[in-house]
Amino acid sequence: MGEIQKLLGKNKVKMTKLSYPDLTLPPEMQSIVESGGYGEYADGGSIVPELQNRIRQQEGRIREITLTESALQEDYWNLRNKFDVR
Repeated sequence: MGEIQKLLGKNKVKMTKLSYPDLTLPPEMQSIVESGGYGEYADGGSIVPELQNRIRQQEGRIREITLTESALQEDYWNLRNKFDVR
């Protein structure tokens, strides 16, 4: 990282220092997580069976949209770099 900072400094590029976010949970949320009462539906499950079925029906479409979005973003950055747009 030091070498990159030197190079950026040499080219007069300002660097913004970012502080690492505080990822600790509030006490009331921490107690829910520790008791196992949070995340039980993280696998796509649901209290409402109809909602669970609807979510499962959408999985393929969501996966396809995700891949398309990633490809479009990659194309954007490749074109931006190719034509040196800043």
